[in-house]
Order: sequence, then structure tokens, then C-alpha cells
Amino acid sequence: MDRIIERIYKGQVYECLGTKIVSFKNGDHVVDVWKSRCAECGNYFEFYKVQEDHKNWSQYMSRRCQLHKKKGVPVKNSYDIQRHAEIGQ
Repeated sequence: MDRIIERIYKGQVYECLGTKIVSFKNGDHVVDVWKSRCAECGNYFEFYKVQEDHKNWSQYMSRRCQLHKKKGVPVKNSYDIQRHAEIGQ
């Protein structure tokens, strides 16, 4: 099975940059490294997702950067990501 390298969720594009091994309390795990633009400010950010979490993938995708992270708070007025991409920032 080919690995998916891009996903779109509610207009937000996520790109898988590859994998890396990360140490957790319960041992080492292979994680996917994802990149997207913050739904609030539009800046790029990266985050990890454990590869075994294939069901309901959108539950594990971050929509905001570390600066704007609000766990459990839905994104209401997301940053205009398409406009941001068109002006080349």
C-alpha cells in the first residue's frame, strides 16, 4: 500500500514530510512528521503522529501552531490559507 503524503481537512492541507523515531515513556515509536499552516495565523508548523493511528486520522491532526494551540477548542474562523498561498507568503 502506498503511503498518503497529503491530506485535506476542512480546507487545511497537511503534508507528510516523512518518518522519524521518537522516544516516549513506553518506548520508541515510528511517527509521521506532518506539516501544515496554522488555522489562526497561517504560519507553517510541524507535528508528529504515531503511524498506528490510522482510524479517525483527523482527530489526531493539529490545526494550530504551538503559539495558538487550544486543545478541545474548535477552529471557528480559520485563517484564509488559500489566500495566503496565492500571495506567496
